[in-house]
Amino acid sequence: MTGQGAPSGGQGSNYGGASHRSFEDRAAHREQAMNNIRETSQQDRRVYVGNLSYDVKWHHLKDFMRQGMCQYLAFWGGVSC
Repeated sequence: MTGQGAPSGGQGSNYGGASHRSFEDRAAHREQAMNNIRETSQQDRRVYVGNLSYDVKWHHLKDFMRQGMCQYLAFWGGVSC
């Protein structure tokens, strides 16, 4: 032993880089991270589609948009759906 750091398994050991934060700190960090994911995932993926007939159902629009995405991916990315 070189005398540096804490002995194996002591208070200074850090299993896999995990910190010794309190339960409340970990819960607050987890909640903040989840809120950030919710906000960015919803805001970044919104598309406004206007000038539609009132007869259009959401699942028909979803299917239509999916076809368009498949064509886009096939053209630009070489990916087929």
